[in-house]
Amino acid sequence: MTKQRLGMAFVPLALAYLAVAINMTVANIALPSISTSLNADNSDLAWIVNATPLASAAVILFAGGIGDRSGRKKILIFGIALFAASAILSAVVTSPGQLIAVRAVSGVATAFVMPAALALVFDVVAKPSRPTAVGIMSATQALGSMLGPLLGGLVLLAFWWGAAFLVVVPFLLVALAMSIWLLPKDVRDSDSPKVPLDLPASILTALAGAALIFAVIEGSGRGTVNPSVWIGAAVVGVLAIVALIWWERRCENPLIDLEICRRRTFSIPIAAIFIVNFVLGGVMFMSTQYTQLVLGFSPFMAGLFLLPALVIWAATATLSGRLARTFGNRPVLAVGFVLGAVGLVIVGLSGANPNIAVLLIGMGLVGFIGVGPAQLTHTAISSFPDERRTVGSALNSLAIRFGLAFGVAVFAGILGAIYQGDVQSALSGLTSAQVDSVLNSLGGAVKVADQLQGSAGEALLVSAREAFATGFGITLFAAAGLLVLAAIVTSIFLPDIAKKSKTPEVVEELT
Repeated sequence: MTKQRLGMAFVPLALAYLAVAINMTVANIALPSISTSLNADNSDLAWIVNATPLASAAVILFAGGIGDRSGRKKILIFGIALFAASAILSAVVTSPGQLIAVRAVSGVATAFVMPAALALVFDVVAKPSRPTAVGIMSATQALGSMLGPLLGGLVLLAFWWGAAFLVVVPFLLVALAMSIWLLPKDVRDSDSPKVPLDLPASILTALAGAALIFAVIEGSGRGTVNPSVWIGAAVVGVLAIVALIWWERRCENPLIDLEICRRRTFSIPIAAIFIVNFVLGGVMFMSTQYTQLVLGFSPFMAGLFLLPALVIWAATATLSGRLARTFGNRPVLAVGFVLGAVGLVIVGLSGANPNIAVLLIGMGLVGFIGVGPAQLTHTAISSFPDERRTVGSALNSLAIRFGLAFGVAVFAGILGAIYQGDVQSALSGLTSAQVDSVLNSLGGAVKVADQLQGSAGEALLVSAREAFATGFGITLFAAAGLLVLAAIVTSIFLPDIAKKSKTPEVVEELT
C-alpha cells in the first residue's frame, strides 16, 4: 500500500484515539447514577474511575512489544474489538465489582490501541505530513476530553447510566471497519529472524506501571486504602524500575532500547511531555472544582468554560507541524509554553470573584500549550527505528499517563494544604464532624454551609471559596513556572529537527 498524505487510512487511527480520550472522562459524569443504581460506595466509585488507567499503565509496554513483533494492524484491530466489547459490557453489568472488572478490561484494550494507532501513523502518512498527522492525533485527545462529559451528560438525560459508556461504540465500530479495509497488511521480512518477546521486561514494566499508578491514585486522596499500602506500592514500583534497567542492560533483545532512550531526541521530548501533562492533569482537576464550587457553574457550563482552551489546544496541535517547518521546533515550543504560562497566571490571579471575560482570555491562552505534545511526540517517536516504533509510541503514551496522574496527585496535595491552612479561621463554632467535612474538601464546606444557613453559612462559604481560590492561584503559578522550565529546557537541549531537515536521518545525526 502506497503511503498517503493524510488519506482515508489515517481516519480510523484518529477515531480510535478519540474514543480512548472519551473513555477516560465519560465515567465521571455517570458516577452519581451508578452509585444509586448499583448501590456503589465511595470505594467502588473510585475504582470504577481508576481501574482503566491502572490496567492501561500495566499493559501498555507489553502491548507495544507485541505490536512490533506480531504486526500493528493485528494489534490495533484486536484492541478496538476488545474496547468495543468492554464498552458494551460496561452498560449491562449488575454490580460494582463487575463494572470495575470491565473497566479494567477497557484499560487493557486502550493499551493495545494507543501505541499501535500512533505507530501506524508513520506507516500510512507521507513523511512531510507526519507532524500534522501527529498534531491531529494530539488534538483528538483534547477533543475527546471535552466530548466525554458532554456526550455522557446528554445521553444520561434520556437513558440509563450504562448509556454513557456506549457513546464510544459508534466511533469504535467505524474505526474497526475502516482499519480492516484501509490499513496496510502487516508485512514481516521473511529473511530476518523472529525476535522473541522480552518476557522479564514485560512483567517488570507491568509491575512498575501498575504499582506506581496505584500509589499515585491512592496518595492523591482519590483512593481508599491505608497510607502504608500505597507507600509500599510506590517502593515496589521503584524497585521494579531498577530491576528493569538492570535486566535491559544485559538482555540480548530488550523490550526497551536504553540506548535510544538516552538520546536527546527522545529523552528531552519525553521529559517535556511529562511536564505538559503534569500541568494539564492538575489544571483540569482543579478547574472543574473552581468553576463549579467557587464560581457556581453547572457541570455543563463548567465544561463550556474549558472550551476556549480545548479549541485552541486542538487548533495549535493540528497546525504545529506547519509552524515547526516554518519557524523551527524550539521557537514554536517556547512561544506555546510561555503563552500557556501567561494564561495560567491570568487565571490564577482571578480569585473568587473574577472578571469572566478576563478569565476566558486566560483559559484561551492556556490552550496554546497544545502546540507542544504534537511536536514532542513526533520528535520522540521518530527517534525509534520502524521495527521498534510501537514500543516508542507506548513509552510516549506512558509518559502522558504518568504526567496526568502525578499532576493530579501533586497539585491536589498543594491545593489541599493551602486550603486547609486558610480556612482555619472560619471553623469556630462548628462541630468536630463539620470541621472534618470542611477541611476535607470545598464540596464538604458547601454542604456544611447549607446546613448552617443564614449569615453563619454564608460566612463559611465565602471563607472556604476564598481559601480554595488562593490555593488554586498559587498552584497555577507553580504550573506556569513548570511550563517556563519546559520552554527553557526544550530551547536549549532539543535539536531543532523540523527546521534543519524533513528527513528522519537527521534524527540519527543529531543524537
